[in-house]
Amino acid sequence: MREALVGLGGNHAMRTQPGIRRNMASIVRIATRTGQTELGRELADEWLASVSGTTRPYIAALVAATRAALAESDGDFELAARLAGSAVEPLAAYLAFPEHGRALLLLGKARGALGDPSAGEALVLARDVFAGLGMKPARAEAEALLEGEVSAEA
Repeated sequence: MREALVGLGGNHAMRTQPGIRRNMASIVRIATRTGQTELGRELADEWLASVSGTTRPYIAALVAATRAALAESDGDFELAARLAGSAVEPLAAYLAFPEHGRALLLLGKARGALGDPSAGEALVLARDVFAGLGMKPARAEAEALLEGEVSAEA
C-alpha cells in the first residue's frame, strides 16, 4: 500500500483520473493511517481545493471527514470530533455506509481521546455498520476500542 501511495504522490497526472478523484477521501485516510501524513495532507489539499465551494451535501460530508482525519493525525481531537460529527448524518443519508462507519469510528476515537463519555455510542454504531457490511478489520478496530474503553472505565 505504501508503494502505491508513494507512486501516487509523485504522479500528478494520475491524481486527476476520475477513479482516483472519486476515492480521494479514502486515499487520504489510508495515507494518514499508514504514517504518510505529509502525503495525505498534500493529496487532501489538492483535492479539497478542487471541490471547495461545493453545495453538494455528500461531497461536503466527505470533505469534513477528510479534514477530520487530518485533524486526528495532528492530535486536534476537538476539531476531529466536530468535523467527523458533521459528516455522520449526511453520509448515512446518501447511503455511503462504509464512509458513514468510518466517520462514526473517527468520531468515537476523537471523543474518546477527549474523555467524552459519548465516545462509546459512536463506536457501537460504527461496529454495527461495519458488521452489517462484513468489514471485519474495521469492525475489529471498533471492538478493540470499545474493549479499551470498558477496561479504562473499570
